[in-house]
Amino acid sequence: SNSARQYVPPKPGNAGPRVKLVANAQDSGRAVQGPLFIEECSADGRYIEVGNGGNKPEQLSKWRVIRNIDNGKLMVRYTFSDGTVEPNRTLKVWARGHRPESAKRDIECPYVSWGVGEYIESVLYNPNGEERARHTQRTAYQ
Repeated sequence: SNSARQYVPPKPGNAGPRVKLVANAQDSGRAVQGPLFIEECSADGRYIEVGNGGNKPEQLSKWRVIRNIDNGKLMVRYTFSDGTVEPNRTLKVWARGHRPESAKRDIECPYVSWGVGEYIESVLYNPNGEERARHTQRTAYQ
């Protein structure tokens, strides 16, 4: 008898860890406390993406993202004035001038770039200043 089993792709929703390759950036890690997390940071500094893994909408008003590029060479600080992340959805925060026409629900920040570097740490803080999510990435520029 033939014991080879046919490959069955995972069902959407339990695909396991997602691996994204952005340009030649490598996501080194992610730490999360609570429903909000940093899903992705584009290697070219065009956007960061905040996700909500919870089951209710999360308000971003007065939350803050601080990006530390190459151990303090550049610090980018952004405080949300508004914005809501729906459950199991993400919200992109685009650098000024980069938000596509179609991305009506996304936010645009006042900076022309979120910054680029070889080692970047992005941290999400709640309105009380408590760290709630951290995203680290290394990028090898060729």
